Amino acid sequence: GLPLVLVLLLLHRRERELRLKAEQNRQADRAGRTRAEAQLRVLCGSSGGNVGSAPNLGVTFSPIGVVHSVFRQRNGTPRQGMLCPLGRGIIKLHPSQPASLLEGLEDFSHCWVLFSFHENTNCHKEGGTKSKVRPPRLQGRSIGVLATRSPHRPCNVGLSLVRIDHVEGSSVFISELDLIDGTPVLDLKPYVPDYDHVSDVRTPSWLDDPLGSLPRYGVSYSPAAESSIRVFYETSCTSSRANETFYENASDLMLFISEVLSHDIRSVYRARSAGSSPSIHTVNLDAFVVSFVVRPGHSGEPEQHVSGLAGTVEVTQVEPRQRTTI
Repeated sequence: GLPLVLVLLLLHRRERELRLKAEQNRQADRAGRTRAEAQLRVLCGSSGGNVGSAPNLGVTFSPIGVVHSVFRQRNGTPRQGMLCPLGRGIIKLHPSQPASLLEGLEDFSHCWVLFSFHENTNCHKEGGTKSKVRPPRLQGRSIGVLATRSPHRPCNVGLSLVRIDHVEGSSVFISELDLIDGTPVLDLKPYVPDYDHVSDVRTPSWLDDPLGSLPRYGVSYSPAAESSIRVFYETSCTSSRANETFYENASDLMLFISEVLSHDIRSVYRARSAGSSPSIHTVNLDAFVVSFVVRPGHSGEPEQHVSGLAGTVEVTQVEPRQRTTI
């Protein structure tokens, strides 16, 4: 009857008043936070209280996960993941992050990884990072760091494209990566061709040579090195050491090592210092310490673009690293 209609009208009016009040409170709260954040930025980074002259506004991010990678150190990590398709790794979310964050990611073939260059050694040096660097493809010439892919940047945040092999629980199994073991992950974003592929591009002339024209080295294995790899896999199937490597058999591991060493992983300084003389080096790859000898071609300039192989690399010894697990 009529009383019921009045009750419903009163309830509706009360509900509308409560919603309006809640929206007013939300807007007031947001305005308060905005003012507080602006004041904090002024206090943290301004010079003389002038916000416009504050270049160092502090921003803090908490990693959502970490990378477990076959690349155990900076030396040997490819400059771009596509240079080493056989490289493997796992992105593991931190326990505080729910596995449901990854739901649907397995439907994509690739994703962008936003990360921190955690092993940069020049982040806290006096004077900061250098404004100009010498990329390998410029053969000694310098250019502004923000015009390069150098990891030594004013803000040590990196962006990398990786292939998604599969997703399992809180882990993303990836390949074609250029990320060091232990890299903090800030975010993952799926690669979407409609958004990420650009057809109308412009690049400088020093990038005209395709990656396939970069100098390559022929890689061989000494009998001792090949034997040690095969012995590891023959015995690891009966021990816990099988969990320390990303590769299921000796052939796959040797293909990976060959792929890494076919590019000159020495620094430009070390390559120039060695000249045309053989040089001995070691690198940590996957679960192994790999010793190898570089024998450049007759040019004496192993980093220059030449036809054919720039030289040869002989893997002389492969030993298991100290026990770790992935």
